[in-house]
Amino acid sequence: TQYGLIKRAYESVGRYLAEGDDPLLSGAVIYSQGSVRLKPTVKPKGSEQYDVDLLCYLPNASLDSGWANVLEAVRSRLASHSTYSEMFSPLPRGHRIMYAGEYHLDITPGIDWSNNHSEENHPLMVPDSRLQDWKESNPAGYATWFDAITEKFPVFFKLEVACESFIKSAAVRPLPDHTQKKLLNRIVQILKRHRDV
Repeated sequence: TQYGLIKRAYESVGRYLAEGDDPLLSGAVIYSQGSVRLKPTVKPKGSEQYDVDLLCYLPNASLDSGWANVLEAVRSRLASHSTYSEMFSPLPRGHRIMYAGEYHLDITPGIDWSNNHSEENHPLMVPDSRLQDWKESNPAGYATWFDAITEKFPVFFKLEVACESFIKSAAVRPLPDHTQKKLLNRIVQILKRHRDV
C-alpha cells in the first residue's frame, strides 16, 4: 500500500514539474535515485520517514542558466501548486515534499555535465547552495554499476542455495520494481538496518 502511495506521489510530482511553463523546466524528466533506485530501501526506524530521492533532469537548462536560477525554477513551480505549496521546504541541492504519511520526496534538479550520456550513464551537474555552485553527480551511472555488481553470485554452492530464498527470481520513468531484489540489494538493506539500530 505504501509503495503504491509513493509511486502515485512520484508520478504526480514528476508530471507537474514537467508541465511547467518555465523554459528551464521544459522537457523535464524525473527518475529515481538513491535507495529507491538501488533497491536496498529499509523500513524507517521509529519516527523516521521513507526518504524517496528523485532527480529532475532539465535538458533545456545549462551551466549558464545559473545554479540558483535552476533551484528557483523548481521552487517556483512547486509553490504555484495549491497542495505542494504547503508541503515543500528547501534543501541544499533541491527541495523536499513532506507527505502526511511515512515518507517524503527529495527532488534534486540536474543538468547535463557532458553530451556523452545515455539512460544508463548520465553525468550531471546539480546545484548546491552550500557550495554556491554546481556539483558533479551521476546517479544513473552509479545505479548501472551497482546493478551489474548485483548480478554476481557467490561461488560457494551452499551460499547459492541460501541466496535463492532471498532472490525473487518519457517524462516520468517508472519506479524500479522492489519485488525483485538481488543478493547485494539485500546485503545493503541489512547493513543499513544495522547502521540504524
